[in-house]
Amino acid sequence: MKYKFTHTADAAARIVIQNALFWGRKKLSVLTIPWCTYTDPEIAHVGMYEKEAQERGIAVDTFM
Repeated sequence: MKYKFTHTADAAARIVIQNALFWGRKKLSVLTIPWCTYTDPEIAHVGMYEKEAQERGIAVDTFM
């Protein structure tokens, strides 16, 4: 697991249980795992970094 957060572990466990009990094929995606660093100003992240999107040929808009 790339990110070691409690909410990520919970989400992964739910997927494992659903797949085991209901013959599912769900997978955990790092694109849906939010994280933030409590600073002033705050820093948060969801999805890909700009460089990762550009490497995959995805057009992105950024703002600060």
